[in-house]
Amino acid sequence: MNQVVEATQQPKKRKFKSDKSKGKNAAPIILTEQKTEHGFMFLLDKFLKHSSNRGLTDRTIKTYKDNTRRLINWLEEKRNISTPNLVTGDDIEDYIYYIINDRNDSKSYVNIILRNTKPFFKWLKEKDYIDKCPYDGIKLLRVDQKKKEPIPKENFLKLMSVTPRDYFGTRDALILQILYGCGLRVSECLHLKIGDVDFENGRVFLNDTKNREDSFVPLPEQLKKPLRSYIREYLSKDTANNFLFQNQNGGGLQYRSFDTNLKLYCKLSGIPAITCHQFRHNFAINYLMSSGADTASLQRILRHKDLKMVNIYLNWVPEAITKKMLAHNPLDKIYDGE
Repeated sequence: MNQVVEATQQPKKRKFKSDKSKGKNAAPIILTEQKTEHGFMFLLDKFLKHSSNRGLTDRTIKTYKDNTRRLINWLEEKRNISTPNLVTGDDIEDYIYYIINDRNDSKSYVNIILRNTKPFFKWLKEKDYIDKCPYDGIKLLRVDQKKKEPIPKENFLKLMSVTPRDYFGTRDALILQILYGCGLRVSECLHLKIGDVDFENGRVFLNDTKNREDSFVPLPEQLKKPLRSYIREYLSKDTANNFLFQNQNGGGLQYRSFDTNLKLYCKLSGIPAITCHQFRHNFAINYLMSSGADTASLQRILRHKDLKMVNIYLNWVPEAITKKMLAHNPLDKIYDGE
């Protein structure tokens, strides 16, 4: 198990150091355009400041920035366009074609790109920097909803069995259990602080959710003892504001590092690859199957703004819908004397 990220030759107990390497591995995005007035980068900076003032999360702003910069790079290199007022709907359509056919990315990924680049151009139109938004008339691509099967219980147990018995393996095992048993987004899990775990009331507070809404989820009984032991053994010198799941320098564990470890655990345990977000799907499907397709409560648990996303899961649990329909069928109740 010495292949696990950060897990090589580390002492069982150690004092964390400050994270001095944050951001060093981030690949820079090179842009040739100078920040001239009404140029792409000048206006993108203004838009990002505007987004920050509106209270959007740092994560959302970074997503806008990264995806829009990639589009700008492509417009400059392939279309020789240096200002947004020259961008047309045809250019956006060609960019979509490029993503699917040249980069071989999925339609789902294209929709992510569209959702995260369109706000910049809508803002440009609202501020009269451009006469027309090039995204007008461009819709999200239709994506077939493939049925997602729950993660087999035996596969999850195999996954847990290959995590190392050192700090890093213990940390990753706890993350896997939280994802499996609480339905958290992986970003929410990795942003947890020690003080967010409320053992007395059996819940975990979420202060960095996608929707910027403070909330909490119940803490499964099976997690209380191992979480207490983990904090006592490895984080006893930390304060409540320190990250619950830390890297070797004491900073917050990054998604990429954990995702790399998850891929390795799947390979070592001999099970099909599992993605981080698949745990959230798994939680939702199991909940609907156990609750008789109760989407209203699942919406609150998953912290979705509306039922649209939750209703998608109903396509994957038809037996739960059938059971609930038969249990409450009015015709059967008449003849049962109810």
